[in-house]
Amino acid sequence: MNIAFFTLGCKVNQSETCSVMEKAIEKGHNIVDFNEKADAYIINTCTVTATSDKKSRQIIHRAKNKNPEAVIAVMGCYSQVYSEELKDDEAIDILLGTSERMAILDYIENFKGEKIIHIKDIFKESVFENLQTGSFYDKTRATLKIQDGCENFCSYCIIPFARGKVRRKKLADIEKQVFEISKKGYKEIVLTGIHLDSYGKDLGDACLLDAIEICQNQKGIERIRLGSLEPVVITEKFLEGLKKYDKFCPHFHLSLQSGCDETLKRMNRNYTCEEYKNAVDLIRKYYEMPGITTDVMTGFAGEDETEFKKSLDFVSEIGFLQVHIFPYSRRKGTRAYNMPNQNSKKVKEERVHKMMEITDLTRRKFFDSSIGKTVKVLFERKTAGYWEGFSENYIPVKIASSENLENRILNIKLIENKTEFMVGEINEKSI
Repeated sequence: MNIAFFTLGCKVNQSETCSVMEKAIEKGHNIVDFNEKADAYIINTCTVTATSDKKSRQIIHRAKNKNPEAVIAVMGCYSQVYSEELKDDEAIDILLGTSERMAILDYIENFKGEKIIHIKDIFKESVFENLQTGSFYDKTRATLKIQDGCENFCSYCIIPFARGKVRRKKLADIEKQVFEISKKGYKEIVLTGIHLDSYGKDLGDACLLDAIEICQNQKGIERIRLGSLEPVVITEKFLEGLKKYDKFCPHFHLSLQSGCDETLKRMNRNYTCEEYKNAVDLIRKYYEMPGITTDVMTGFAGEDETEFKKSLDFVSEIGFLQVHIFPYSRRKGTRAYNMPNQNSKKVKEERVHKMMEITDLTRRKFFDSSIGKTVKVLFERKTAGYWEGFSENYIPVKIASSENLENRILNIKLIENKTEFMVGEINEKSI
């Protein structure tokens, strides 16, 4: 059977899709491009914003239009939370949520024409669904989901209702899958989860450092990255433990959301701007030139010009390498949905652009401060005559070379800031 996949949303979603892909290949199915005519289409949905919902619906109907006779199977966060919106959609043949993802292939193989809806109560799920290796289908980096669920219930966020309780992959399963990833030739592994900081809190017998140590000890794996972290996880104890692992890449994606304490309080975030800055200062104490990236929301309920100005100033002060900026999106079922003083779409979008101006400056400053430094870059692909890759601290780098550099780690001297990336030259080669 020819099966096409489409994934919306985060790296966790992408990892889960790849797990289903690997299982489909094991079962003898052929994976085709989503734009091709397929026998079945699997869409992994996202519901972080209203725009994500809209895109999910559009992709579902695009698949049906591509081949009206194909089986359209939908899973993911949007279908978990808003199944009532999708269950009567005639384009959908199979509707699952965020659990029992591997069952989607069985449903497709045995589909007889009658719609299948199987949405479980996610809050009753207490065991981590142990998927396949979850590696990306590129040749340099694999992403391994080791944690699911979130119990923070930020006032704006629907994800706890899509993912349920905190639960984790067992260390023995991580060890097995990291070994499988190394056998495939991946040199870099990214450990990810819905709330990665919570790894081990469900059972209390492991922590995130234990998972990192498994990757550190695996021959063939040369670089380790982490997904998004909360600033509260950054302590002297955590960084002292992290510093022991020389394969760890000093790139920290620390979720911020707002640089204003009043806004953070309404968001139900469990830190202040001062605590966030202390976390960044600690990282910079332990690592030279770490890449600090983040997410920032604009136009949250009640955010006036004064609060937004505080957020702008704070983001400028921190000096991020990269910032994902997005306007606040009201989600039914969250506390923030009915909060007073909602901002207009126009105001939220205007603030996105203002925040982008600030973060463009911090990015350029970070790049400028890196000129002349030598970094290790894992090269991924060649585009328009230039090899592209990322440094350990997540600087995008391009170099001109006639050699095949795919999946090679080289010492690169950074020589020029091109705003969106840096140009480098080979200093000396290393494996």
